[in-house]
Amino acid sequence: MFYFNLFGMEAVFDERKNTLTYGGETIYYSTSENNEHLRTLYFKFNDICNLRCSYCFQRNSKNTESRNLEIAEYKGLLNRIVNTSSFDRFILFGGEPFIQVNYNNILYLLELCNEKKICAFSNGTFDDIYMKLLADNLNKIEMITITLDGDSVIHNRRRIYSNGKGTFQDIYNRLIRMQEMGIPFTVQINIDTENIENLYSLLNQMSKDLLGVSCIILNRVLHEENGISELDLLQYYNKLKKTYTKLNIIPNSQCYKKLCSIITDNGIIYGRCGIENMLVFDFQSNLIYACPQSEITRCGSFTKSNYCLDRDSILNYKSYSDKSFQECSDCDMRSLCMFGCNVEKDCKKMGCYEQNRECIQYILNHFVEFFDLEEE
Repeated sequence: MFYFNLFGMEAVFDERKNTLTYGGETIYYSTSENNEHLRTLYFKFNDICNLRCSYCFQRNSKNTESRNLEIAEYKGLLNRIVNTSSFDRFILFGGEPFIQVNYNNILYLLELCNEKKICAFSNGTFDDIYMKLLADNLNKIEMITITLDGDSVIHNRRRIYSNGKGTFQDIYNRLIRMQEMGIPFTVQINIDTENIENLYSLLNQMSKDLLGVSCIILNRVLHEENGISELDLLQYYNKLKKTYTKLNIIPNSQCYKKLCSIITDNGIIYGRCGIENMLVFDFQSNLIYACPQSEITRCGSFTKSNYCLDRDSILNYKSYSDKSFQECSDCDMRSLCMFGCNVEKDCKKMGCYEQNRECIQYILNHFVEFFDLEEE
């Protein structure tokens, strides 16, 4: 049970029964599982990247070499996976997808797509040739996600070119041009103890120049000693949201996402990340992974005409993500739990139950702010 105050009345959220009680009335939320995950395919042409970010999870990969790739050679494979019901969306991934050697492959992929749109994760330093390509294919672009980690001072310490030069101004200028050209974009900010107090300066600048941004996603930097907690992220998000009302700021918080699904009566989300609904096609190795952040989640392979999945591996990753093994499936916090990362293997992390409760209690204590409610 979680006790908090809502519109001046005592409220109780029951995580076992999925109910919210206040003002003498009880709201019964759906206890069915939320299965609205989009089936997502990541295209990873290579690991090449022109940046050397200090906290990058791929920094130990070979990111300067790759074999020559002509994706047109995979026409048979692509015809099986593009514009079929197998996948709902496609994401360009890397390394950095918008580098010169990938241009013809991305052009080919865009020409092949008829009904599906493409997303991309980019560092935002790409050339004008890609700006024209994106502008010429606006009807096929869903979203381009680009990272800024603070104002020019802090960002240029974290996200640098291979020669050590900072990237802030190049990226910021690119975002302004994307806004002018109507190219949809999202900005993500990777937060740790180094930059958490610097974001006000960045958001002040964005409030003047980049109100066309679709949203700003706040991510915790993972797998690093200077990372922040989920509660830190939620508390910081709450402050920023109140300050920057014209910007659509979203926390990448599993606790918040899961509670939102319940409160909006969309059901329960047991999984941490929807790992069973995403596949990464690595064209350098012809292997398929279940997680874009880790090659250890291998779950298949592909040829130029077909692909083969190891369903048992995928089900194993899913069972860990949704915590369906007994120790976690019996836990009251399972439907709200932030843990379940197949890379970190963090389900049995010390104090996981208390950390989850602390985060959910904070969200409920600020129910009105987090769910944009007004008293009737």
